Amino acid sequence: MNSRKIFVLFMITLLTFGAYDAVAGCESDCGGCDGTDTELKVFGESRYRLNTGGFDYDSDTPLNWFTEMRTRVGIKAKANDKVGAFFQLQDCRVVGDNPGLDFTNQDIQMHQGYFWYRPCDKGWFKAGRMAVGLHNERLVGKVGWSNTGRTFEGVMFGRQLNDNISLKGFSFQAGERNDIVLGIDADPNKPVGDPMFYGMNVNFEEQMFDLFFYMLMDDAFVAGEHDFNYSLMTFGAYSHRTFGSDMWIDAMFAMQSGSDETVDYSGMMFYAMLGKMMEKFGLFAGVDYTTGDDDLTDTDAKAFNNLFYTGHKFRGAMDMFVTQPTQGLMDLFAGGKYLINDQWKAGGTFHMFNSIEDLNVAGDTTYGTEIDLFAKFTAEDFSWTTGFSMSSQNEDVFGATDSQNWWYSMATVNY
Repeated sequence: MNSRKIFVLFMITLLTFGAYDAVAGCESDCGGCDGTDTELKVFGESRYRLNTGGFDYDSDTPLNWFTEMRTRVGIKAKANDKVGAFFQLQDCRVVGDNPGLDFTNQDIQMHQGYFWYRPCDKGWFKAGRMAVGLHNERLVGKVGWSNTGRTFEGVMFGRQLNDNISLKGFSFQAGERNDIVLGIDADPNKPVGDPMFYGMNVNFEEQMFDLFFYMLMDDAFVAGEHDFNYSLMTFGAYSHRTFGSDMWIDAMFAMQSGSDETVDYSGMMFYAMLGKMMEKFGLFAGVDYTTGDDDLTDTDAKAFNNLFYTGHKFRGAMDMFVTQPTQGLMDLFAGGKYLINDQWKAGGTFHMFNSIEDLNVAGDTTYGTEIDLFAKFTAEDFSWTTGFSMSSQNEDVFGATDSQNWWYSMATVNY
């Protein structure tokens, strides 16, 4: 990490703690903290999943069957009411990729490791490696479905300003290049920097919405040049609210603006899902819209950047659109779920995918459809989920293709 980014990280941390004295006097909130609640907890999770893969839309090609396993073991340590630490090891692998006595490919790593400090009831701070999910994870998520998940390294803080308003901020290193020097023309005294991700969120509790601002920055390497200063700003609003006792809406709107030395970036995203829950049956419908680029030959890139979202949670369970299509995407979806009893539930979702810009010279804008079905059994610390999906493509765009099926079965134990 270069010195400029270290300075920004330090200033954000300093301003965070300075805000404690500037707003409402933090020390007065801590009266009565005796610092005697020392705790140490050990916990874990094991997950085993059988999948099918190979999405070539050709029924003559056999499906690829593979099994994934993920095990996490963690420690929560609290010295007192003000300070503590969290540490979590993770082993994730495709089962059978390293059988027998060959231990050269063990995928064991530290998934999370950070300390936290709470100087008062209204503020907190933590630093280290952490899994972060913000809002509905449409822009920043943990990617829990993945066999590895996503983590960031840096600092994160929160502050309750009054009974209605709170803020949350972070400064994360989104990657580590270890100060490498790239290219024949590279200057050894000016190594490539690390991508950084900054953010601030303000929550209005009574109004049930958030305002957020994110900044993604990278000193990447292009054609023998350093510091082409890529930056992308994302700002918008998020709301999750209920109406009465059985209806709810989850919505997010975001716009983007940024540039580097050759390209200007812009984009827009809108997501909304409306649901109604009856005694045992629930219905929902929604839209996920992101802009596309209408001209790939100019210096304006208008396709929305989904940042660090949890892709599997949106745009269909088969993950056909985890990467943002250049032509943009509109996902119209509807579905439901049924609570069979206290342990079983089942449901499904239908997706209709369309591009924002034309997919071919004929002006077609339909990608295709997808149907996702699932059933889940839960009993205390054990759960079992199985799912089936079917995807169909638009023949006018992709030619004569077969429907593609996908299936999985997953068991999870928490201890």
